[in-house]
Amino acid sequence: MYVINSAIESAPSVVSAMTPESVLAYSENPMAREIRNKNRQHSLQDLQTVGTAAVVTVQSIATAVVRLSDDLPTQPASCSTEAIHALKQVDQLIAWAEAQRQVLLLAAVGTEPAMLRKVEKYGAKSVSDVRAAELAALTNVSPNACFNQVHTARTLLEQVPSIFQALLNGVITTHQNRIILDGVRELTTRFSDADCELSATTLERFCTRVLWRVERRTSSELRRIVRDAVLRLAPVPNQDLSQSALSQRRVSLDPAPHGMAYLTAYLSAHDASATWQVLNQAARSDSNLTGSQSARMADALVAIVAGMSEMTPEQRNAAAEIQVLVDYNDILEAATDASSPLIGEIASTGLMLEGSAITQLLEDARFRRIIVEPETGRLLDFGRETYRPPTHLRNAVKARDLTCRAPGCVRPARYCDLDHVEPWESGGQTNYENLAALCRTHHLLKTHGNWSYQLLPDGSTLWTLPNASTIEREPAQIALGLICRSKLV
Repeated sequence: MYVINSAIESAPSVVSAMTPESVLAYSENPMAREIRNKNRQHSLQDLQTVGTAAVVTVQSIATAVVRLSDDLPTQPASCSTEAIHALKQVDQLIAWAEAQRQVLLLAAVGTEPAMLRKVEKYGAKSVSDVRAAELAALTNVSPNACFNQVHTARTLLEQVPSIFQALLNGVITTHQNRIILDGVRELTTRFSDADCELSATTLERFCTRVLWRVERRTSSELRRIVRDAVLRLAPVPNQDLSQSALSQRRVSLDPAPHGMAYLTAYLSAHDASATWQVLNQAARSDSNLTGSQSARMADALVAIVAGMSEMTPEQRNAAAEIQVLVDYNDILEAATDASSPLIGEIASTGLMLEGSAITQLLEDARFRRIIVEPETGRLLDFGRETYRPPTHLRNAVKARDLTCRAPGCVRPARYCDLDHVEPWESGGQTNYENLAALCRTHHLLKTHGNWSYQLLPDGSTLWTLPNASTIEREPAQIALGLICRSKLV
């Protein structure tokens, strides 16, 4: 990747004082260089236009802050629409400033790095960007941190210009930008592990998948979207890599202050999720446990390991039941094409599964469609004969919804209440079409807090908040559910 280059001769005195054998300049094939330069030019073309808009935004924010700060409310009936608009403008301004920072980083260190080869003790070798090291000294930042910042700037402007443009225009926040870049790094690593070239076309497809309606996603939702995009676009992992990762499973014990310690387990995703489910259920059902839910789960772990748990093996296995969501079309493609990625998601935890892990579950698990089958559809309609939905209706609705249906909430439906969209007291039916999973907080807000919503024909929920704002939450995009039991006993 790096070769001796005449750039040493044109570098400042700090570089010229070094021996040519220790300083390396970035080298790549002409086509890759052309793509990188074209992406950078595309990234920088709208700076002036967006900068002018940013000035207007600053003035608008300042005006709103001055006006709103004159009389800060104690307990307003609803959130101030003007304050919310100004908050969004602040986030856009921060994103714009972060984009400017990326440009300034490259203006300081250059687009093509001159690398310094370092030989550490015991024969370890590493490299460091000469200009990044200089910038670190001038800005009071650690060399490693500055090197990573410069690398991020080059990635944004030269590899994923559409992400840079989204940051520049305030379409994504700085936090969302970091989540997306984590996905870019993972995608790069997966291609490297498979000895494949990560093309500009693949990166563009990744950006398109991630940026689709990104402004309506919470951080946890965006992480799942990014993870899904990585798994779908990366090469199908070698079976040996999956087995190698599984062979590294372990439990570690590390000391912590004040007589505490960290007990950490590195497990397969489905085993970890099943264990989590058992601890969660034990913490909720054992009346002898006290404290927060996390503290109760910690106590439940100790009780189960010590044999003091009151859960029977049957109860423990029922709690360990996990629902794995797999696209049915992916299963069909994987059956005929070994290069097709097979991807699944564990509904209760959001952990992703791939390849051999899903294949094993397909061989061992029971199948259950989570959509209503045509021949059983009306059996899920109980009219007004009962307020409390029967077990199989509750299971069907929660399997459909996956999480709380309120905007931005990702609490698993398994731990949510079932709400009558049209209140039962007002004539609402106890059926599949009039029930939705809501966490306890959003259930109370809907019942007592002047929040309301309706189910749209496509399965989305359209919420109306106390300040008259409306927010649409899309339905879960799933086709098939797998139910499997972890062999914990």
